[in-house]
Formats: sequence, structure tokens, C-alpha cells
Amino acid sequence: QNGMASRSVVVYLAFENQLKNFGPLIQYLLDERGSDFGVTVVIPQWVTKQNTRAVARNAIGEETLRSLWGTRIDVCEMRHPDVLLDMARSGAIEVLLASRGRLEGLPISYVASVRAESLKLGTTWVALPEGFSLDFMVFDDLILMLDLWDVWCLPGPRSLRYIEQRLKHVSSEIAKDVRSRLAVVGFPQFDGLANLKDSETLRFKYGLPTD
Repeated sequence: QNGMASRSVVVYLAFENQLKNFGPLIQYLLDERGSDFGVTVVIPQWVTKQNTRAVARNAIGEETLRSLWGTRIDVCEMRHPDVLLDMARSGAIEVLLASRGRLEGLPISYVASVRAESLKLGTTWVALPEGFSLDFMVFDDLILMLDLWDVWCLPGPRSLRYIEQRLKHVSSEIAKDVRSRLAVVGFPQFDGLANLKDSETLRFKYGLPTD
């Protein structure tokens, strides 16, 4: 880890397939913002023990992460939910990232406790999309999303339009609160330019980010 990093970003990584979402972001933080952010990946080890063999095959471990980023990140293989709660209480989490607006496998009581401790210290909870998953979360459990997540990342304009449909049925105050938390960030699998030979020229032409 870069000793000069001033902010602690914690990635809650329950399954290996979530790397398709988190991988590019972790790489960006290390390469472009390494002096600003230190990255810790926390792995809830109890998840695969509680689930089916299919889930177990998708388990993630420290060895996989080290093969990608070596010692540039910290890795915490959590044997018990208390570990995450202790991290929240100690101020070790400044930004918490999770996929689909869920802390997979973390008991509800712990989710509430970690959130409560986080709020005391000003931790920012950021929900990253997996496809259009967050769009549906807004419809399924809007109040839970508001209780837990400070920033809701969306893949694009389609998601904004979808959520606006939902907001027609809530009060203006709630709608305003929701809109203040939305951030369009894209989604790696939806990047149609990524594999084009001349993608950099196209991005420059249309004013799109090149990285």
C-alpha cells in the first residue's frame, strides 16, 4: 500500500465474478489515485460455507487478488461479521463499495450496526451497479436504499429514465433525496467502444473518457 494514501476505500467482495465490476475501479484507484486512496478488499469467508456448491465455486480468495495487484492492496479475509463492524467502529472505512446495493451474506442485524457506526464517522456508502440491478432495487425497496446507500451508481441514461418513473409515485421530498444520490458511472460490460481498434480516436471525437 502507498503510505501516503490519505483516504481508505473498502471493497466488499463476496464472489469472484464481482471482479468484472470492481476490477477496473480498483485498477483506476491504484494507477491514477494511489496517492489519495488506499484500497482494502474485504472477503466474507462465511458466505461460501453457508451456500451451495455452485456459490462455493465462485468463491474469491486472497491468492486471486494478489495475482492481480500484489501488495498494492490490503486484503482482509473475514471469518466473522464482527470484523467488518470493528473496522467501521475504528474509522478504518472512509468509503465502502458494494455491488448491487447489497452486502452479500452479511446478516441484516450486522448491516444495520455497521451502517450506524459508519454514520457516526461520516463513512460514505457507495452502491455499484451490476448491469441494471440498482434500477430494480429502487423499485423493490426504495426505503432500504435510502437508509443504506449515500451514492447510487448507474450505468447510463436508461437507468435515470427508469428511476424517474418510480419517483412519480413518491413525495417530492423523497424524489429530491433520491436524485441527489444518483451518479452515472457506466458499466464495463456495456462499453461498446472498448474492443474497437480505433476506440481512442472515437472517444476523443465525441468527448468521451479515454481510460
